[in-house]
Order: sequence, then C-alpha cells, then structure tokens
Amino acid sequence: MTGAPAVEIAGWLPAVFSAAEELATTALGYDGASLISAVAGMPCEAEGALVPLTSDRHSLQCGLFCSLDTCRSIVASMLGMDDGDELDDADVADALGEVANILGGGIKARMVASDSALTLGLPVVIKGSIEPLHTQAQAIAEVLLGDHRVWLVALTTSATA
Repeated sequence: MTGAPAVEIAGWLPAVFSAAEELATTALGYDGASLISAVAGMPCEAEGALVPLTSDRHSLQCGLFCSLDTCRSIVASMLGMDDGDELDDADVADALGEVANILGGGIKARMVASDSALTLGLPVVIKGSIEPLHTQAQAIAEVLLGDHRVWLVALTTSATA
C-alpha cells in the first residue's frame, strides 16, 4: 500500500450509517434510519448481502442483514409493492444485491476524500452468519430503517493482523 495509511474500521462507520440513512429515505421511502447500538454479532438466521469496496489501499465488505420477513418487507418497499405481495426467493436475492449496491455506492461517495480509487464490486447474497477471519476487523451496528430492525456490517482487513 502506498500513500496515506488505510482507514481503520471505525473510520468507515460514519459513512456506512450515513449511506444507510440515504438508502432508507430514497430507495425505500422510509422516514429515515436510527442507530440502536453497536453489537458484537448478529443472529445466525440473518439474511442479507455484502458488496466489496476495494482499492490498492483498502479492502472492505459492507452490507445489510435482517430476518427473512424484514428482507421481504424491505424488498417490497424498494419495488413499490405491498408487504403481502408474493416475492420469490430469486426476486428477494436480486433486490438484496441491489440494496447492497446502493449502500456501497453511498459509502464510496462519502469516502472519496479518503480514497478516490475505491471501486465497487459485485454483491453476494448470504443466508446465515458471518465469521470474520483473524485477519479481518468487523463492525456491526443494529439499526432501524424506518421501523425495520437491520444489522449494518463492515469487514475490512485489519492493520494489526
């Protein structure tokens, strides 16, 4: 890595939360987002998506996770549907990937002053828990998007690993 030092995990968190607020009010049509607390982990039965943000100085995975019912509600909001409308698993997975892309794009825009070379990769949809490697730092925040409880996740390579 060359140039300025890499941003540590705590330095990404304001951008992650701010991007989630923007996601809530624009793409989802909610009143906003509110931080509940930082947490050590999330429930094993969570579903969501991660998207990479990378450069020669940074390697970050960021995303949003929640219960299956909440995933379906968020996707319905994004697609302009009612909560009770039928969504198949492929539609939910595609939309969760798009949610991660929107979140990642918002983070990239907010971190451009720290690293103008960040690129957004392809999202991956996950069912289950995330276990960071010993070489990774992880931050998880429990957040309300509108009235939906979600977990914002950021994983990055640790400078001390």
